Order: sequence, then structure tokens, then C-alpha cells
Amino acid sequence: MINVHAGGTLHQHVPAHTFTDPVGETHVVNFADGSALASMYGASREVNSLHHQSAATLGAGLMATGTAGDTGIEAIEHDSLPVLAVQWHPEMVASRPRDPLFAWLVDAASQR
Repeated sequence: MINVHAGGTLHQHVPAHTFTDPVGETHVVNFADGSALASMYGASREVNSLHHQSAATLGAGLMATGTAGDTGIEAIEHDSLPVLAVQWHPEMVASRPRDPLFAWLVDAASQR
């Protein structure tokens, strides 16, 4: 929704990323150097995958900061606003303690 709101487009159906196991970790996402996600996770992270759409062309101000091995966009960040979106569900990953993305969200929201 963020990408479309910013004028971007979607791949309407990405069957390789449509799974039904919400806690299963199914593929690796690689993060762009200098991104907020790289500061949280390092160079890459294994994530669950429950989406059937993904960003195609990015909207104004958005950068692809997480990509899958198939080069699909898995995460976007805004170049000047505290906006970050991911294609996986960190709230459903059972194998780790609290995901650092939640701490980022609370911190970003508390600065408004």
C-alpha cells in the first residue's frame, strides 16, 4: 500500500512467495548497506513469506532496501521520512526473541 500510495506499481501475483505456514522461515532477504534494516539485522536475514504481491516499480522517495534471491523487493524505506515496510511478518516468527523492527517502530513513533 505504501508503494502504490507513493505512485509505484505492483507485481500482482508472486506465487513463489505465497506460503501458508506463518512461522516457517522460507527464504533469505539481503539488506542494502546503510539501510535501517541492515542496522537492525546485518547483511541478511531468513524470513517467513506470506505475500502474493510485491513492489514492481518504486514510488517517489522509496528505496528498495531488502531483496530476495529472486531479486524481488522484500523491503522498502523512504529516503527522508521514517517509513519502512517489509513483505514478511516479524510478529509471526517464533524462532527468535522480539524482532528489532518493533523497537524501531516504537522509537520512530515516539519521536513524532
